Amino acid sequence: MSRDLYERLRHLKRTAAVPRGSSAGAARRDSAGSHVASGGASPPAGWRVLAPNVFERETVEPFALPELPAAAADAAFESLALGRRVDLRSLRFMDTETTGLSGGAGTAVFLAGSARLTAGGLHVRQVFLGDFPAEPDFLRALSADLGGVWVSYNGKAFDARLLETRFLMNGLPPMEAEHLDLLTWSRRLWRRRIGPCALSDIEREVLARDRVDDVPGIEIPERYFRYLRTGEPAELLPVFEHHYHDMVSLVHLFFRIEAVLSSPLSDESVDFFRLGRLLLARGHEAAFELLEREARAGEEAAAQAAVLLSRAYRRAGRSDLAIRALTGCPAGDALAVTVELSKVYEHDLRDAAAARGVVEAFLERTGSAEESDLLSHRLARLVRKTGEEDQAPGPPRAAARARS
Repeated sequence: MSRDLYERLRHLKRTAAVPRGSSAGAARRDSAGSHVASGGASPPAGWRVLAPNVFERETVEPFALPELPAAAADAAFESLALGRRVDLRSLRFMDTETTGLSGGAGTAVFLAGSARLTAGGLHVRQVFLGDFPAEPDFLRALSADLGGVWVSYNGKAFDARLLETRFLMNGLPPMEAEHLDLLTWSRRLWRRRIGPCALSDIEREVLARDRVDDVPGIEIPERYFRYLRTGEPAELLPVFEHHYHDMVSLVHLFFRIEAVLSSPLSDESVDFFRLGRLLLARGHEAAFELLEREARAGEEAAAQAAVLLSRAYRRAGRSDLAIRALTGCPAGDALAVTVELSKVYEHDLRDAAAARGVVEAFLERTGSAEESDLLSHRLARLVRKTGEEDQAPGPPRAAARARS
């Protein structure tokens, strides 16, 4: 593969040396008005020629907008993921296929496009690079359709950076677009529940969209290189379909995320802790119920949810609710819960004896030397506040032990 790439780079240098307007760069128009390259590859079936070795396919399919506030293709939409109002027509659900999955200056984009919402349905445009010398024309063809707001899956770290590199290397103006990466949102909402958040995982577990005979992403670069060697587009037909369905899935995922954010208590599939933490930072009332659910669930993040909830209640001046959240947590033996509960008693209720009782009761239950070391400074301070270490516990300490 490396030797083949070197040969093509040498070919690119020779082609770049040919002045524009010469016979090597000449083109003619066919009867349909499309550009056809002199000596260029023929377009795959269903594609039209934009420039020598640059092809385009446009598809429109019906798309029913979900019932969300102002979710109309001709209206502004209050996007909770973006945090502002946005015209749905300005969204570009973007995806690329490349000659490698690791990025870097040696990796090129050979297939790119976007899906956008229109009054007639979902309009998907794909642009294909038939050979490396045509990359400048390929990028120019893309630039017209990559304005507005990009919506991608891992595009912020990969697709957008790679495209910016290719534009820079070809002396073309950089692209400027706001970017919403749905991988970030998918990890926030579903990673703890479904594990790896590859788009295929999200399609299967969240969107219930199963693909049949889909080409694995790892095979795509080699298929493109085989096409360059043979000129046979059959190698790429599964790639074109894979790319198409990636963009359509992005549209469905965007609206699923918006639905979760607009009605966070109605979707049992999400990570209550991470969603609750996010909504708490935004001042959303639903955050408290989500964190209460997580704190009572006894799962991995229960202790974290109880502590986060306690801190929110303390800021609101509701120490009673903070204590209830902590003592009602099935993970009450967690060190973080003990520390937080002792803080509520010591700092909010000014009850050092109760705070000391919480810490001592925890150490008696666990008998952990490591946790004893972590709590030693806190316990020493509370002992100083309450008197001698062998002081008999009073009612507040006994009450604290009972609550623990």
